[in-house]
Amino acid sequence: NPFYRPKDKQAQADMRKAKFHQAEGDHLTLLTVYKGWEASRFSNPWCFENFIQARSMRRAQDVRKQLVTIMDRYRLLLISAGKNYKIICKAITAGFFSNGAKKG
Repeated sequence: NPFYRPKDKQAQADMRKAKFHQAEGDHLTLLTVYKGWEASRFSNPWCFENFIQARSMRRAQDVRKQLVTIMDRYRLLLISAGKNYKIICKAITAGFFSNGAKKG
């Protein structure tokens, strides 16, 4: 969770977090945060203004770079779904499917 709530600014932090909220779920909320950070050119002040931990965002950026490297290695195309959240939800579901059917 990249969000933080300072005790003296909880209401302000909650309002900023609400701007990123996506009804389709937490994964899409986090994607919206990442896209906002990307639009700010990965700005630390942007993170501060939006009550987001810059360190968490840099970790997400590192993971994205690793995934892009893997896709390049296997010559897979990097195609954005844009704001087509239905496609994104299908991809997330497909990724989690095999873990959901495992017997413990």
